[in-house]
Amino acid sequence: MSTDRQTKPLIEELDDARVIEFLRTQPDFFERHPQLLAFIKLKHVAGDDGTVSLIERQVSVLRDQNQNLELKLLELVNIARDNERVSQQLHLFAAELLKVRTLSDIVAVAEDEIRKLFDTEFVSLRLLPALTDDPSLQLDHKTHKELFREMTEQDKPLCGRLRLEQLQFLFRGNAKAIASAAAVSLKAAEPLGVLGLGSSNVDTFNPTMGHVFLQQLADLLSSAITAHHG
Repeated sequence: MSTDRQTKPLIEELDDARVIEFLRTQPDFFERHPQLLAFIKLKHVAGDDGTVSLIERQVSVLRDQNQNLELKLLELVNIARDNERVSQQLHLFAAELLKVRTLSDIVAVAEDEIRKLFDTEFVSLRLLPALTDDPSLQLDHKTHKELFREMTEQDKPLCGRLRLEQLQFLFRGNAKAIASAAAVSLKAAEPLGVLGLGSSNVDTFNPTMGHVFLQQLADLLSSAITAHHG
């Protein structure tokens, strides 16, 4: 006896979403069925026939990821080495400050050591009139408060492209030669002044750089100035 019953397909039609969801929940599927890798092809422009096996594609992706990780690791190693260098120079700077006897010595040591420490051309130390009789070091307290209000209120250094009036306040005639700069407050119990660092390289100081070493530098200077003034 014949029948018109339609034969049911062995494999139901699957859409991409169902396949993706299945493979997402079965991450070891191709490990359990490695023979399937021979039948899976992905378009790949680097292949001679325009295709590459899934495992070859995976090897390519993992190789790229490994190279990226190696580059990141190298970058971290370089950062660590640079941080170690700065830390050692800060230690030497502190040792030099212990030897000074006058404020002019502090200024000379600071300018020399900070240039080497941050590989920068311009260093400016500006102090309140109560701390020095040297007009080249004195700052106008009112102007300082107005120009660096943000730095004072947020209690953190400024880094990057400072405004021209800020650069002129710190570096006077060298202001226009500076492409990037940093400014950090000098203070103890009371404000003492401000330290400025300037570079002709636009990348030397930027808004995203860390402030730890700058702040440590300012703390060392502030302590030396306070000890001298006291």
